[in-house]
Amino acid sequence: MKEEWRDIKGFEGYYKISNLGRILSLPKKKNVNVFNKAKTTTITREKIIKGSKDKDGYVVINLKVGTKLRKFKVHRLVAIAFLKEDKARTLINHKNGIKDDNRADNLEWVSSKENAIHAHSVLFDETHHYYRERLVSQYTLDGVFLKIHKSITRAALDAGISKSAVCDCCKGKISQAGSYVWRYAETDMNDLKSITL
Repeated sequence: MKEEWRDIKGFEGYYKISNLGRILSLPKKKNVNVFNKAKTTTITREKIIKGSKDKDGYVVINLKVGTKLRKFKVHRLVAIAFLKEDKARTLINHKNGIKDDNRADNLEWVSSKENAIHAHSVLFDETHHYYRERLVSQYTLDGVFLKIHKSITRAALDAGISKSAVCDCCKGKISQAGSYVWRYAETDMNDLKSITL
């Protein structure tokens, strides 16, 4: 994809954003003191500025004009600049579920309902507690099968432990969670009689 640059709304002449999710700080005049004498004006060079990730994993950037400093999520700036806005859709999805992939063609405006559907079907996000409906088998520490749960959420609720703990055990990251062993069940739910609903 060829990189295209556009002004950031509200920061025209100061910053631009590209369809690849990069932020460009434009040249600015800056007054500086030279050896405590008269002030002189210099012009800063344009440069790409990097953001940081917030607690939810989204890339954020600080934009400053004068003494005003504001923080923005980069994917929202990209969407505003490159995607046609829809008044009925005010949220933004990363189509592939990767929160730091802020390319314009990976973003879409969605409604709250569409966002929830996307989160459930695409994301596996421990921060927001979205988990795929995938069968989970529960075993004792001795390897004795106990039952099958219809999802990680259900298993965690029944065992009184966190969903992330059940998930990590299913993935083999930890050996047990809540004094049980958990594994993904690869059986059709309709054929099971022991599912906990």
